[in-house]
Amino acid sequence: MELPTLMGAASPTAGAVLGAPEQFRVQVLVSEVSNGTEGRTRLVRNGYRVDAEYFYPASAIKLCAAVAALRKIEDARERHGGGDLLDATMVIGPLSASETAQAADESNLDGGRITVGHEIRKLALVSDNQAFNRLYDLVGHEELNARMHALGLGSAVINHRLSETRPIADQRATAEVRLRTPDGRAITIPAQAGTGTYTNAGRPGLLVGNGHKRGDELVGEPMDFTGRNGISLVDLQDLLVKVARPDIQLRTPGLRLSDEHREWLLRAMTEYPRESRNPVYPEAEYPDEFCKFLLPGVRRVLPSAVPGE
Repeated sequence: MELPTLMGAASPTAGAVLGAPEQFRVQVLVSEVSNGTEGRTRLVRNGYRVDAEYFYPASAIKLCAAVAALRKIEDARERHGGGDLLDATMVIGPLSASETAQAADESNLDGGRITVGHEIRKLALVSDNQAFNRLYDLVGHEELNARMHALGLGSAVINHRLSETRPIADQRATAEVRLRTPDGRAITIPAQAGTGTYTNAGRPGLLVGNGHKRGDELVGEPMDFTGRNGISLVDLQDLLVKVARPDIQLRTPGLRLSDEHREWLLRAMTEYPRESRNPVYPEAEYPDEFCKFLLPGVRRVLPSAVPGE
């Protein structure tokens, strides 16, 4: 039975949506892990309208920043020596004269410091937007895009921060970042202008809706996503596979992360908010399915694979 038939049979709502897939911009990609005849682990992909049009990745783009940030501190360690920089104190400079440096994070129970590791945990546990924005400054606009393209994820376009309340004249610009290592050494990452141009031009469906907000103004025309963040569904899944199952051959480069950092990231991604000891997330405010919208359905279908406790 084909994927659309299965989905339509499972839910009357799904059937109604599948009756107008272009209108609802439906895309589905389900992949199974298979052991090939030559002992090679591979993916068997099953899709419906995969990458038929542009879609806005929203918080799914955050995994790109986490991976790039880990690679950034590994490179810094190779150049400067010393220990792991996951726990290095991070100070993010101002982007304009009206701002002050970001030097503290009250959610970090270890001294209220901003650290790369703490920001990645916030990002992975509860999809924290501020954490993504801080990692965006750490890596830099051009480098973030270049690192994704070097992994074979050629569709990745990362041009802006998420839910940023500060007025930022150029989203591609990133601030100076200073890292203070546990042994007291200082590493400075200069501010960057971000002059590279990355767009979604050429993808179908870049004009979305009938109106949108521009500041407080309602603009009565579709929103143009040509310059917004973007990534194809296949590349997004491939990045997840590179993190979770590096044994699967995708015919594109691997992460080039240390085993320790890749496994550390995967643990953060698979931990429930209530299980975290730092930062702390009360279960009443952050249930297991917080920003994990498919989890309730997965639990219904595979209760033993995704336990509630």
